[in-house]
Amino acid sequence: GTRRLSDMSPQGLSNIAWALATLQITTHAPARRFILAAASMSAPGLHAFPPQAIANFCWALGRLADASHDLAAFGAAAAREALRRESDFSWQDLSGIVSALMNTGLTNVGEVQEFAAELATRAAGCCDSIGNQALLNIALAAARLRVHPDTLRPMAWGIAEVFTTRMHRLNEIDLRQWLEVQRYCGLPGGMAHNTSSQGPRSAMSWQQQQQQQQQQ
Repeated sequence: GTRRLSDMSPQGLSNIAWALATLQITTHAPARRFILAAASMSAPGLHAFPPQAIANFCWALGRLADASHDLAAFGAAAAREALRRESDFSWQDLSGIVSALMNTGLTNVGEVQEFAAELATRAAGCCDSIGNQALLNIALAAARLRVHPDTLRPMAWGIAEVFTTRMHRLNEIDLRQWLEVQRYCGLPGGMAHNTSSQGPRSAMSWQQQQQQQQQQ
């Protein structure tokens, strides 16, 4: 059980936490207790965790309900470590971490908000080299973590530009998330949807509007 946590490697702890979350048994008391204990013990030593282990651990923590208070220290440590070593992390890992921290409900943790803001700022200049899911994860997390719209807006415009040629790859959930980001940042595409219906037709209308804006 939890008494042997100190004997486990960072990768081992992360793998077990990830497996418990993947099996969808985090609501079971023993699994929840293990993950919370592992997070508490690991927070001070995340510098020894490889990037993938941090990303997997955060993903598992994002599957815990009503745990924001217990996970605040781990979330802050993960955010600090990802910022410190961000060049070692892939965009997929970074987006997964910030999305998981959002799902955990750490909206009032300064380090987490700083991490989300820094990711959005960094991503704004290279949206064309980042996958759709990573872009949406970062932008949506930044919005829900209450990063200032002025900070997120450059990234949102970058996404709007690259999505003009990627619309066919977006599903309904992607479109809803993107609409939420646009509204949060005050982009024309989001405001146009305030008076339109949801669904494929409105999505196509948005695409046409964005293409027109890029041509102007």
